[in-house]
Amino acid sequence: MTGTGSPPLAGAPPTFAPRTSWYLVAMLALLYTFSFVDRLVLGLLTVDIGRDLQISDTQLGLLIGTSFAVVYSLAGMPLAHFLDRGNRKRIIVGGVLLWGGMTVLSGFAPNFGTLAICRAGVALGEAVLTPAAISLIADSFPPEKRILPTSIYAAVAALMTIGGMILGAAALQLAHLMEAGLEMAAWRLVLVMTGLPSVALGLLFALTVREPERGRYDDPALVGANNATLRAFLAHLRENGGFYLPLYVGGALVTIFLFGIMTWTPTLMIRAHGVDPATAGYSFGLIGMVFGFLGALTWPRLVVLLGRRGWRDPILLAIIGGCALGIPLTIVGPAMPTQTLLLVFMALIILMGCCISTLTPLVIQTYGPPRLRARLMSLVMLSQSLIGYGVGPLVIAMVARTWPDDGMAFGYALSATALLVMPTATVCYALARRALGRRPLP
Repeated sequence: MTGTGSPPLAGAPPTFAPRTSWYLVAMLALLYTFSFVDRLVLGLLTVDIGRDLQISDTQLGLLIGTSFAVVYSLAGMPLAHFLDRGNRKRIIVGGVLLWGGMTVLSGFAPNFGTLAICRAGVALGEAVLTPAAISLIADSFPPEKRILPTSIYAAVAALMTIGGMILGAAALQLAHLMEAGLEMAAWRLVLVMTGLPSVALGLLFALTVREPERGRYDDPALVGANNATLRAFLAHLRENGGFYLPLYVGGALVTIFLFGIMTWTPTLMIRAHGVDPATAGYSFGLIGMVFGFLGALTWPRLVVLLGRRGWRDPILLAIIGGCALGIPLTIVGPAMPTQTLLLVFMALIILMGCCISTLTPLVIQTYGPPRLRARLMSLVMLSQSLIGYGVGPLVIAMVARTWPDDGMAFGYALSATALLVMPTATVCYALARRALGRRPLP
């Protein structure tokens, strides 16, 4: 429903169509929601899948985590190259149909090999969405109106990291009611039920959304096809390395800690504070959803206020502030002696940490040329996935071995990790802002 229209007359501002632009955001948010469901649902089905397909815990770990993260990360860059050069709507539709279809096919997998291929297809399809979404939103809203729609899209991640598991659990309950009548295992029904909505949304997106004019609100000199080549992309990174290198390193470092607390806080609650697993999951999950969503809406508002007061580069300034405020919280919080204090500090840490997930897409939209935004965003995903997701939980588990047989081991390990990564990340973002001051990006 987002019309391409014809280029505006010279000197005339492009026409902004709020309804079609917001419809695009709503569709992208829905697709993002179900991408989390299809991504996370396998974690609820491990026991039944392992029993029926005779798959080991190690193989299940590869399916759920490592293999998915590797394909998702490495596929993003080549796919983003085509997003910057071609029709983003068609590529999104292809990606959605691929991940939804592969989720459905996972429900019929007879063995580990087939399930691994299906999971690779899910990861490959999902790798398209966020780079394309950040690029499409930038071309659908004037610069001064991009903050809210981008924040809403980013807020989906804050909600669905936990909410995806809740929707998957609801599908599992329904599947248990249906499995006898359909003569199909509940875990297989869940994968079919969660994959079909993605396929349906992909078809709806194909029928009702149009490709917006690329760079319609940007300098026409930056929108030419020559600016989308691989050579132009590498030249842009090289010329602005003082900005992008600390930006990507800073995000990866913060993600090491943030994904570490998402992985190990429930274990810390169980071992150090005597909480049963279900209570740990629900209490920490609820805090994650509430304060993640609150942070996703609060940080963009702060950017607006800083901009109105005349601060230079308010997006990066807000990220620096969030990291700096998070330093004492992240160092002290995981080592709190009681469950209540631990959850209070974790709520504040999640609130602070949302400055990264919410504001980084705005950085790419603001400083990235129109035909390079998808690739620049895919580099964010690459650095955060391979380093933050791939390294974070493992490194923290290794550090925790320093305190064997101590229930607080993961708390101490998280604090030690924060002591290293959070101040370093703050310096990285400060260096990125300094680079902008010396030579603003085109």
